Amino acid sequence: MASASQPASTTTAVLVRPYLTEKSARLAELGQYTFVVTARAEKVDIARAIAARYGVHPTQVTTVHLPGKTVRTGATQGRRSGIRKAIISVRPGEKIPFGAKT
Repeated sequence: MASASQPASTTTAVLVRPYLTEKSARLAELGQYTFVVTARAEKVDIARAIAARYGVHPTQVTTVHLPGKTVRTGATQGRRSGIRKAIISVRPGEKIPFGAKT
């Protein structure tokens, strides 16, 4: 899909947003970063998009499908859509900035 020589704007077709939770914050300290990706993105495309956008070198990409959940508001019942997340490991010493710590 996206290649390393293409501009960063094409990486939006693969990367949706960072996935920020307590667990992902602990993993970030170990050099593993979590992102929500599109459902049809392949691991090679995810690695290229991370390299193009953040200038780091991914060493491993692990993907997980998270199912949607049933939600209720009063008597109305619906379903939240599921997501696919990718856990990206980078070389030692490299970091992906997610914002300032408080």
